[in-house]
Amino acid sequence: MPAMTSDITGLADELFDLGLQANPLRATRLGLPGFDHLMPDISRSGEQSQEVVVRRILDAALATDPPEAAGKVTRAAVLNTCESWLDALAERSVEHTVSVMGQGPSVLFGTAATTTLVTPEAAQAHLDRTAAFPGYLDTHVERLRQGVADGRLPVTTLVAVALAQVDGYLAADDSDALADVAPPADWDGASAWQESLRDVVRDQVRPALSRWRDAVAALPTRPDERGGLVHLPGGPAAYDALTRMHTTLPLTAQE
Repeated sequence: MPAMTSDITGLADELFDLGLQANPLRATRLGLPGFDHLMPDISRSGEQSQEVVVRRILDAALATDPPEAAGKVTRAAVLNTCESWLDALAERSVEHTVSVMGQGPSVLFGTAATTTLVTPEAAQAHLDRTAAFPGYLDTHVERLRQGVADGRLPVTTLVAVALAQVDGYLAADDSDALADVAPPADWDGASAWQESLRDVVRDQVRPALSRWRDAVAALPTRPDERGGLVHLPGGPAAYDALTRMHTTLPLTAQE
């Protein structure tokens, strides 16, 4: 017998929770607790784990037939979200994209710039997240190298701009955007926390940024005039998938 509306609602909730686990930075932006100490797992194994769950939710949603209009809308949204998620995982943009708008150091700088800490618990979570920055950066380098091995190279100018951003940060001697996050107001543990944050940034994050900078500078790149996805192996199919993902329309990129 087809599953009912309550089942599709449960699947939607599960999919939403999976999205927060996959992107804890989004959870922080939404003000949802429990994720503020985490960084995204952008490894291939992490994405493969996501794919298993998304496919299970997709199959379960396909088996539902909610009678109410609201349930039908929820089902359509779950199906579209699952299909778009699978398209994004298949495209593997993290393996060929270096920019100040995507994965990599810009995520660190953006997180620090938008973080407001109001409780000691939030401060500790941010310290834990900062300590996770190096592993995240090292994984980003690993993914870029996997992309290069598959002939999927980042774009020359975008690499240069991202490197300049990191060079500017590492060269600054009058301030440190990652270490200057303000503690909660009127907190008697603020001084010790600030010292811990400075230690983590100095001893762990900055060396990781230097590693990232040197590794990315050594990667081969593709020229700006070949910056489009169509110039990558599998690029035309990826373009079609991203067209579906961003428009929800069953059209090819050519159309």
